[in-house]
Amino acid sequence: MLAYFGKSLFLAGLVLLLLGAAPDTFCQVATQKYLPGQIAAIKTDAQVLELIRPFGWEFEEAVLGDSAVAAYRPYRSTRFAVRGSQTWFKADFDHNGLPDLLVLARRRNIPFLFCVLDKGDKFQIERNFANGVRRRRHPVARVVHRNSQDLLEYADFAGRVPGGQERLRNRRSMLLAYVSGGFVEYNAHPIQRQVKEVTYESSSFYQRTTHTSIIVKGDSIKFWQRYTERSDSTQVTQIEHKRLLLPAQRQQLIQLLSYLNYSTLKGTYGSYSINHSTHVRLTIENDSGAKKQIDDINGVGTWGLRQLYILLHELGRP
Repeated sequence: MLAYFGKSLFLAGLVLLLLGAAPDTFCQVATQKYLPGQIAAIKTDAQVLELIRPFGWEFEEAVLGDSAVAAYRPYRSTRFAVRGSQTWFKADFDHNGLPDLLVLARRRNIPFLFCVLDKGDKFQIERNFANGVRRRRHPVARVVHRNSQDLLEYADFAGRVPGGQERLRNRRSMLLAYVSGGFVEYNAHPIQRQVKEVTYESSSFYQRTTHTSIIVKGDSIKFWQRYTERSDSTQVTQIEHKRLLLPAQRQQLIQLLSYLNYSTLKGTYGSYSINHSTHVRLTIENDSGAKKQIDDINGVGTWGLRQLYILLHELGRP
């Protein structure tokens, strides 16, 4: 039953992504019973598998140990090389004093990379590493330490060229920190910002057209969304909701915006629109009235921006 539910949860998230109802994300809350200290007590592959099996059908197929190492051979001569047969590692990514887990597994013949975060009352799975629009592949990651923080260094390769030879090319790597609910580009010197208003507008087109507007002003947030079926333009669904943000929620948003140093971000991301992607327009106004405007053509400008979009949706939805 848990495996079926996990598969249904994954498929539901994929449908929402394709329809443009939510930003690109592979983060989910695990469905099995939370056991305090379970990650801290892990010492063997078998205990890792016991933890992850109930997460869903993909996790049931996960392989660890020597059999998983083969999936990461492209990195054997790099700093990402897997030494020995252990393919899971503990770290406190979310800085709550509880150990989390980085898992380099194999599913079928490909890398299966994810983190399991111990949130103190539930397990949260983070898989938001591969950017589906750009079709990156062969992901890998390792735990690194900077300024007394546990960070994630991630790497992958460019996707296959249609009709081209099967080879790995254009490797990229980046250092990521867990901030406000997700992994974003590490910033060693974030600057505290004061934000007056944030306006998020997005549009996507697939089997239906979706327009979304989220406005944060002071301690209030307004969420508006309209769906129009492309096969019948008379079928329109509209949602509108306004409420107050809790102090902790507003602080979470300010923390992320400050960490991103939003005023230094580019004004435009993406040079052309990719099918089934979400076009985002973002405006951030500080206390002095200065505005930062960002046009993110495919909604995947940076890891930090994607996490900002996810957070705004989480805060704004009824």
